[in-house]
Amino acid sequence: MQCLECGKDTPYLDNEHLVQCCGLTLHEYALRHKLPLDILVPPTLLNKTDDPAAYSYKKKAASDDAKLVLAALAASGMLKSDANFLLINGEVRRLDFLFWLQLSLTDYGFEFKQEYIYNDTTHRVVALNRLKTPARPLDNYQLAELKKLSSDNFLRFVAITIALKAELHGGYLFLRYSEDRYADWIASRLDESFGIRLIKLAAVGGTEVLLRSETHADSNALLHLVERILDEMPCTRERFYRKTPPASVTKELVFDAAHFITDHTGNCANLHGGRYNLHVTICDSIDPYNGFVMDYGYIKAVVTERVIKKLDHKSLNFSDSTLSWRSSTELLSAFIWQQLIDYLPNLSELLIYETDSSYCRFSGASLEDLQNGVQCMPSAFGHKQLGHSPIRRRALRATHPVRFDLVADHDKQ
Repeated sequence: MQCLECGKDTPYLDNEHLVQCCGLTLHEYALRHKLPLDILVPPTLLNKTDDPAAYSYKKKAASDDAKLVLAALAASGMLKSDANFLLINGEVRRLDFLFWLQLSLTDYGFEFKQEYIYNDTTHRVVALNRLKTPARPLDNYQLAELKKLSSDNFLRFVAITIALKAELHGGYLFLRYSEDRYADWIASRLDESFGIRLIKLAAVGGTEVLLRSETHADSNALLHLVERILDEMPCTRERFYRKTPPASVTKELVFDAAHFITDHTGNCANLHGGRYNLHVTICDSIDPYNGFVMDYGYIKAVVTERVIKKLDHKSLNFSDSTLSWRSSTELLSAFIWQQLIDYLPNLSELLIYETDSSYCRFSGASLEDLQNGVQCMPSAFGHKQLGHSPIRRRALRATHPVRFDLVADHDKQ
């Protein structure tokens, strides 16, 4: 086999040759040259069992920085384990960040491994890029110790968790943590020490705890605070500080619901059922490190939790006060927009087909506008002034003078 980087003939390519030749791993080489791993990886390396005894780790005290990095990995849910190893999984697009983690965790004996797996599920060779060390208890910061960190070390901890799993959508920063106790502590300390507010969103599509910057100003303030720290970490800066091309993505979901239209002169006044075809469109910059505007899986999880579970096989008129009067597709769109915008601040458009030939296209207020007091469609019958108009008082007093006066006196009390 000829190496396409240096031209040398070799029985097979491996990481040892490529590191000397061009610095690439075999996985990166395959991607650069559009080659399937199936023809590059020799059978002896497929599904190879890794032996903990082959690791050269020697027990020694971990540095404070190593403990900080490991604690950030644990808080982000990135530190995994199996029967024999502690694992940190990485992505081929961010291998330099994985190597940065390896160097930070030298005291724990983590080594980089690129393992090649073939099974009946994938039907192709898949490369797993990960850091591994033999399974054992590790000397690490517990939450009580993390709470005593200086401001600088606290910001370093937060910056590492941002680099690991945070995403920026519509100018709002989303952070993910493995447990409430980490999320609550981080949100509280950022607010108390730096005046930066993060709000906790209900979990969608899993057990991760989701924090989101409350406003654009909170996103900008936090990213400004940790910018210097993030610059130390490869494959991070572009995600949060640089403009990349925009794109729109749309996820389609379907739900069935019954409804009726109050005061309608046609058949829609009767209770009837229908199938709603909902298209949710997101518009934002393409993330340079995952290739997405937003993961379709996340969009589906949000829409399923926030909309489908509330409306599917329900009567729309009795699902929310916004829809109780008229569950039109227009008002349904406004209701759905309100359910999604906290989780999808880059929401661009909703398209709802009520029939094959009847649909509504809707774009509501941005999350920032809503936070600044712009009103989305309010409930017509939820307004507090309903029932207290002067003309209603005069008309009802003339019709029901005794009863209405009692009601009016009760309101004054």
